Amino acid sequence: MRKVDRQTIITFDTEESIRLDGNTSPYLQYAYARSLKILEKAGKIPKLAEPEIVTATESEIIKNLMSFPAVLDKATAELSPQEICRYAFNLCSLFNRFYQDSPVLHAEGKTKAFRLNLVKSFVSVLEKCFNLLGIDALRKM
Repeated sequence: MRKVDRQTIITFDTEESIRLDGNTSPYLQYAYARSLKILEKAGKIPKLAEPEIVTATESEIIKNLMSFPAVLDKATAELSPQEICRYAFNLCSLFNRFYQDSPVLHAEGKTKAFRLNLVKSFVSVLEKCFNLLGIDALRKM
């Protein structure tokens, strides 16, 4: 419900609100739980290293993570929590594409270190979004 502008008339659909795909809280929570599982399996996160190649999806995630302060500024200035919702959905969509395209745990060396730190950054920013939106950060689903 937070994703909708406060001046929009809405019809609440229970079935849509609990779907694991699309712009829903469970979709965000699932991406979060998935990312925690990666970090859990990895164990200790190595020091950040610059990989030889940064994929287009990795680059998009980095840009998206870096835009978080600007999103917060806009959401605050406009009293618009839906800005944070849109941001979180876009971030999770990018993460899911990254998860499909870029193996994290099977990568090696600098690439693995880079990707694990990218996942760690994703978790950190998404936790902040959840905190602001009052969404429970579920560790497992």
